[in-house]
Amino acid sequence: MKHMDALFQYWAEPDYIIIDANKTDEIIAWLEQQTPETWHNVALTWNYDAGDRVMRWMLDQDTCDKGTAAQIFCVEGVGTWLGEAVAATDLAKDKEHLCQVALSRWDSYETGDFKPNYSVPEHVFSMIEEQADNPLFSGRPIKEILSFQGQRKAVSEFGSQDGMIVVDFDHWLGLKGITIDP
Repeated sequence: MKHMDALFQYWAEPDYIIIDANKTDEIIAWLEQQTPETWHNVALTWNYDAGDRVMRWMLDQDTCDKGTAAQIFCVEGVGTWLGEAVAATDLAKDKEHLCQVALSRWDSYETGDFKPNYSVPEHVFSMIEEQADNPLFSGRPIKEILSFQGQRKAVSEFGSQDGMIVVDFDHWLGLKGITIDP
């Protein structure tokens, strides 16, 4: 089956949505009952327009995997925070910002199994080198986080889409016995 045809069939399924968007407290309560592997799968496709409280909850857990923290840091860091840190803005200094939380908690995460799904452009590493004297960069595990590879892909029957918790598309394909054409 063609990929788009499968997606249209998936989206038409009445039960593919587990928790609708804009139900942050309900999503967090649901995540509390899930594994770090499911958290990682949710983080891989989280829509940050739906807010960052869900990602913050994950980062606050000691059982958050380093791959999940790296995924969140890369999306937020390469997307906005690193540029703000170079300019030393108030946003970059905010201890509650997702990147600051990931940086401060990095060494407390117990595992490093899951692979982030983010390619950091080479110029970002050069920029980090140039910022060696910047207190927002100096002595912090920024390069370690951006370079983190993990050991394996997280596998879960759940994921996220547009701020919702959904049945993971790959899992759904397997349940339906659908193969995507190459």
